[in-house]
Amino acid sequence: MMSNDLKGEDAMGARKLLGRSYGPADRQRVSLLIHLPGQTQGVTRQDVVGQVDFMPTVADLLGMDLTQVPHMGRSVFVNSNALVPLRAYMPGGTFVNDRVVFMPGLDFSDGTAAQVSNDKETKPTAREKLDFERTQELTDISNAWVMSLPERPDAGKMGWIPDKKARKLARPYGATQSGGE
Repeated sequence: MMSNDLKGEDAMGARKLLGRSYGPADRQRVSLLIHLPGQTQGVTRQDVVGQVDFMPTVADLLGMDLTQVPHMGRSVFVNSNALVPLRAYMPGGTFVNDRVVFMPGLDFSDGTAAQVSNDKETKPTAREKLDFERTQELTDISNAWVMSLPERPDAGKMGWIPDKKARKLARPYGATQSGGE
């Protein structure tokens, strides 16, 4: 659902399903189902993961070594703290860790946090401050990588960034796309 602020029948349906009001942490919940050949017993896990974690998780299941493959994310089978930067539909710098969904205001100091377990508002801790800084670093790394991609010949004169508005927004991050403005 696109909005944290459900109204009317949507709000009533979410309350009936969840047993409480729908909130920011619920908005980020997406199930992942992996079925392995020959698997006869199911396992349910409640790990905090993001889409960037799918590839390392599947590679781990297949026994693939990713130490020489540039990637973000972690296998759900590795016992480490979760940190999932959110880049869509949320303010820049938003992330989910094992404890909270954190949404900054103008910066960390005026941000808000909701517990992952029950979506109740909570106070961010020193860990969230570090995770906020790490989210900013990961976002910078991701932006730099995307901006370093060569123009694709099959993309026409627009280059690999699809439209004029996107190219203009990308320019501060080092994009030097050719093509009409």
